[in-house]
Order: sequence, then structure tokens, then C-alpha cells
Amino acid sequence: MRMMSLDASDERLGLAALRLSRVPLLFCWQCNIAQDVTQYRLRSDGGIELLRFKRGTQGPDFPYSDYPVFFPEARFELRAVPQAPAGSARHQVGGRPFVLQGLRDIRCKVCRRKMRFLASIADNATGKRTFAGNSGVQTLFHLCLEDGVVASYHECD
Repeated sequence: MRMMSLDASDERLGLAALRLSRVPLLFCWQCNIAQDVTQYRLRSDGGIELLRFKRGTQGPDFPYSDYPVFFPEARFELRAVPQAPAGSARHQVGGRPFVLQGLRDIRCKVCRRKMRFLASIADNATGKRTFAGNSGVQTLFHLCLEDGVVASYHECD
């Protein structure tokens, strides 16, 4: 699922070295990859190459029964926000990471260098549905700018 797509030309994000127009932040709550760190390389044609993922399948009611096939598209604007109150999750792109459980030390599958924090997406989606059915969940994204590799994983309370 494309949870977010970032405009790589936005200078505030520092993504110009990727030489891409968009950076898709992908995650799958209905796939077994939700149970581990997934890494994918961004390709110049807009596609991705999966580098690391957990194989297998999820149960039929994960993350919750009647999970939607898609969520409605929503546009957003990047703006500076104050530090969130303790114990609350929020959407965030860049900056000092506000995470409920701390960041993992994620290494790029290609070069083995430590990947930088890129974004976090909280459980609240647009509309009446949520991404995971748990307000204590954050989906986290890291980036290796040198290799164009994104890592995604989730943490929950």
C-alpha cells in the first residue's frame, strides 16, 4: 500500500540526490512483510525492487476484519509542528523523530550504512477507517540516500 508519496524536489526534504520526482512510502498491513523490516530500492522508472521482506501470509482477519481494499487519497502540506504530547502518535516527515518506542538501528541492505529517519505514519487515516486498528501503532520509514533504499516497519504500544 502506498501510504504516502513525497515530492523529491521539495528542498526541505533533501531528496534531490535520488534524482526521482516522487518517493513512495510503501507498507502492507495485510502481508506477512508487516512482521519484519522491509527494504526496497527506488527505481528511476518509478518502480521498486524488493530487497528484504518476510515471506509467508497473514491470517484472514489481520489487521482487522473487513479491512478496506484501499484508503481514500488525501493531500497534505508539510509544515513545522511542535513536539507531540507524550504517548500520542502523529504523522511526521523528517525532523527530530517523535516515536513511541524509539528508532531501530536500520542498515541499508546494499551498503550496510545506517539509514536515516525519513517519516512516521500514525494509525489515523482519512475517513472512518484506520491503518491498523491500534492508535499506538506507528509505521516508520528510513532512507539510504546513497543507494535509494527505503526501509519500512511498524512499532506498536
